[in-house]
Amino acid sequence: LISIDLTTGDRTIISDPSTGTGSNLSWPLSLELNASETTTYVTDRDLDAIISIEVNTGDRAIVSK
Repeated sequence: LISIDLTTGDRTIISDPSTGTGSNLSWPLSLELNASETTTYVTDRDLDAIISIEVNTGDRAIVSK
């Protein structure tokens, strides 16, 4: 998961195998982001799960399987 600065195009890694802890994404399909919260939710086909990602730390957790 990355963040992209829409003005400059600069990218910042939010979560990847080296950033954050928890299950690594394998085949992400969709993403839900609420700008007022610090958690993003991603559905992953291979994991057959919904993963929460804490955007401040990159930590990942399965919230539904």
